[in-house]
Amino acid sequence: MPGTGVRPLIPWFNGSTAGAYGIARYTAANWELEGGLRYDLRELLVKRFDPQNQLLTERLPFKGFSASLGATVRPGPAWKAILQAGTTFRPPHVSELFSDGLHHAVASLETGDPSLRAEKAVKGVAAIEFHPHKSLHLQIEGYYTYIGDYIYLEPQPEPQLTIRGVFPVFQYTQTDAAIWGGDFGAQWEFLPAFSLEMKGSALRSRDLAKNSPLIFMPADRATVELRYDLHTNKKISDAHLSFGIVRTGKQNNAPEEVDLLPPPGAYSLLQASASCRILLGKQTLSLFLTGTNLLDTSYRDYLNRLRYYADEPGRNLVLRMKLDF
Repeated sequence: MPGTGVRPLIPWFNGSTAGAYGIARYTAANWELEGGLRYDLRELLVKRFDPQNQLLTERLPFKGFSASLGATVRPGPAWKAILQAGTTFRPPHVSELFSDGLHHAVASLETGDPSLRAEKAVKGVAAIEFHPHKSLHLQIEGYYTYIGDYIYLEPQPEPQLTIRGVFPVFQYTQTDAAIWGGDFGAQWEFLPAFSLEMKGSALRSRDLAKNSPLIFMPADRATVELRYDLHTNKKISDAHLSFGIVRTGKQNNAPEEVDLLPPPGAYSLLQASASCRILLGKQTLSLFLTGTNLLDTSYRDYLNRLRYYADEPGRNLVLRMKLDF
């Protein structure tokens, strides 16, 4: 800002969005077809100072179409198959365009690129659900996405010295990318009050220009949770206890010699929760108790840029109360 010797991370801006869309659906006995079309117009009005402290006013319009087509087929009472395809676009955020300075939340210098173009993506999804009994539900999903002009933060090889200290530097840039993966889920009520839930996800990516993996993509992850629904009465309802383990693998598909530090190792976290609703006359008190990282495991999350400096938080207990009048 003039006279302060300080430049803001992002400039003053005003964003406006207008759009129109339509959806059509056709339903038959065992299948359903749905299609949609959307048009968006987004504009940024930005006021910023150039390196010579001259005020610049810029209008940046972005416009584009999005389309989707999906089909759901039920070949039997317990089966459901889903196929979806779609295209979309995402205009760059003002921080991706004009960041210029220290991002205090992650202790890094970020630089935007005013010439960034809107992302354009094409995605396909295939999913199958199996529900043979009211106590068992399985689902599996696979997807593939091509993103033209994918925007991401690229670490720069050399840190920068400022009057506040030495900080790593990240530059917003673009490339053509492909992202694919799958998700799995299962819910099983093996006893009247006990249920088991399992979830898993795996993702792979590719920078098509460099023929290497993309940076800052999530590692493989799996969760197992055991839930017990307590017996309730007129005074106490919706009471349950749950315990779970979250396993996150090491990101072995990160680009080599690009990041400031290698990906951290795999880790497992123990978590638990309890909740209930208590009737107090004409009012209802809801109690929620959650605990994360109960074993106080020392770990670092690959997607958290603070991992360059510190571990993730340790054991954490949170009690929330909500009173409905």
